[in-house]
Amino acid sequence: MTSLLRIIWASLTFFVFLLPSLLITMFIRINVINNNLLYKYFHFWARMWLFLNNIKLEIIGIEKLDNSSQYIFTPNHSSNADTILMAGVLNRKFTALGKKAVGKIPLMRHLFNTTCILIDRKNKKDREECLQRLLEKAQREHSSIIIFPEGTFSLKRNKINPFFPGAFELGLRSNLSVVPITLVGVREVFGRSGLPLKNGKVTCIIDSPIDTATIPFNEKNTKILKQTVFNTINSHINS
Repeated sequence: MTSLLRIIWASLTFFVFLLPSLLITMFIRINVINNNLLYKYFHFWARMWLFLNNIKLEIIGIEKLDNSSQYIFTPNHSSNADTILMAGVLNRKFTALGKKAVGKIPLMRHLFNTTCILIDRKNKKDREECLQRLLEKAQREHSSIIIFPEGTFSLKRNKINPFFPGAFELGLRSNLSVVPITLVGVREVFGRSGLPLKNGKVTCIIDSPIDTATIPFNEKNTKILKQTVFNTINSHINS
């Protein structure tokens, strides 16, 4: 399949699966159904989209997660495909922290506003308020949290950006276990655009949850937790 045909096929299959999610979101917003169905559909959508585009998703370490527990997942970030990959990995409810700009995308606006807390990374006060709203939403819905601690794409393959502290502050404040997640091979298959450029395999490595319940929340412990997660992910990226 040529690159142009692949892009057309990937876009077509994406939007075909997008439409039911928009309908589900509409029914959630008018309180006809709860949002459990939406997250189950996300998982199905992600898996089917990858399958139809001949992308294999290998998951290592999923057995380390308890289905009844809430977590803060902290994946590395290299492509627009990362969020849908996480939906394919995690068959559970989650609330994600996203960039405010994505809430302006036509058709996607209501979907992002239902599933995400959108943040202006340049505004410190907004960052703090969004993290609090993210935690409140997760507690209210008994969902896990996804935060990409790099905040933006890494520019180079096999290299991750320095982490922002927000995910780790939230982990210590909430006593939710923090789970390092490493996505390997994403840039090679998807590029930065998020559309599959070729057939291939993406590997998701889930490390053991880091229990924060007995760790006091302070700046020193936040830095230690942040560095621990960074080192764990970086070791997989460069192995």
